Amino acid sequence: MEKISTNPEELYQIIIKISVYECIAHLQLNLKRRSIVTNVSERAHSLFKKLLDSFSVNIIWGIIYSSIKSTSDYILKHKGTYKSRNESYLATVLYNKIESFAERALINNWDLTAFKRDFDLPQSSISRLVFNTILKTDDGGFTQKINSLLAIDQTSKNC
Repeated sequence: MEKISTNPEELYQIIIKISVYECIAHLQLNLKRRSIVTNVSERAHSLFKKLLDSFSVNIIWGIIYSSIKSTSDYILKHKGTYKSRNESYLATVLYNKIESFAERALINNWDLTAFKRDFDLPQSSISRLVFNTILKTDDGGFTQKINSLLAIDQTSKNC
């Protein structure tokens, strides 16, 4: 634990991994809730990693939720066609919707609704260890942008 807390690059990589997996878990849960069958690919991992530069996990959860809702509407619109049955095609539609929603939010400076933790996806033990114990935040990895978390951590070490 001492090694991780004194190595900012290693800590950053762990924080990113935890945050990406929280986004993936939320994505999978909401796909299941809407009965959308699609693969979660490497594109999802890289997309969420990219979004974490600009958004906190709870904001990304809102983007995911809206995009899945939009994808569900897309499936209904194209019901019975290839577009509504092909898993890889639906994954592409979903990832494009997530990416375009996030880009529009940034460009237009939208004030996005922050999601609360889902009871079906509680904070993991590793997340508690990193965010609550090492960084001394109360679930900061969920509600704060990673860049601001690391800035807080560096500030507290300098005091």
